[in-house]
Amino acid sequence: STTIAAQPPGDDTNPGDDPGDDPGDTPTPTALPGDASGNGIITAFDASLILQHASGFVDLSGNGGADTSGDGSVSAYDAALILQYITGFITCLPAEQTCETN
Repeated sequence: STTIAAQPPGDDTNPGDDPGDDPGDTPTPTALPGDASGNGIITAFDASLILQHASGFVDLSGNGGADTSGDGSVSAYDAALILQYITGFITCLPAEQTCETN
């Protein structure tokens, strides 16, 4: 007899093609700029994670939410932007699509 493994929910039914285009696909979430923790909100904790990354204590490589400046890197500057944002000193993060910086 042949055993066929059940495909877990959300897996791409056509491997190798674009995710999210088949029934049951799990869409790839877009990272929220500033949300280094991935919990959906921007807090000082996210800034602390970025500072830990900049110090070499945690690895946030590939974390799109950690790059708040939109310059392609994660540094203490990104943490500073988060702190300015959550305290209201700035109204948006430069990596946001809708952010207009002067």
